[in-house]
Amino acid sequence: MAKEQLEECLRLLKKGNIDAITPIYQQMSKPVYTVAFAILKDEGLAQDVMEDTFLKVRSSINNYQEGTNPSAWILTIARNFALMEYRKRKKEVAFDPQEQDYIMGSYQFEYNEINPALKQALQSLTDEEREIVLLHVIQEYKHREIATMLNKPLGTILWIYNKAMKKLKIALNKEGVNE
Repeated sequence: MAKEQLEECLRLLKKGNIDAITPIYQQMSKPVYTVAFAILKDEGLAQDVMEDTFLKVRSSINNYQEGTNPSAWILTIARNFALMEYRKRKKEVAFDPQEQDYIMGSYQFEYNEINPALKQALQSLTDEEREIVLLHVIQEYKHREIATMLNKPLGTILWIYNKAMKKLKIALNKEGVNE
């Protein structure tokens, strides 16, 4: 579904056609899940955030401004929900990321089955770096789109992405993995 089709579905939803949420969900569920998982590192919580995001899209559709990037609007909602959940959980309980699975879009990686060098490299990234790398590499968003989604300047996104990739390269080289 192209940007124009997503905008049309949001327009229909705004007019009261609740069936328009289905194609929106079909297109945006994987990117929303990826954003949530990148922040929360928990499959169940990311799933909850994904569901909450689409409920919020439906309930706050009148806040969507036509002509803006619909994907960015939806992913901003997802990111805000994920950050709220992260802050809430951070206060409650510390969790062990070693016990989690990495599930990104249609890709699933059992954390314990990941190459130890890659596992170590992933741990070397901050949450923000991991989010940007996953949006670009796994979900194939352009840096400009990520900048819009995260409400950051393009230069900042490029800098964080390049810094994260250098960290990954250094971490992999330390483990003896060649490019």
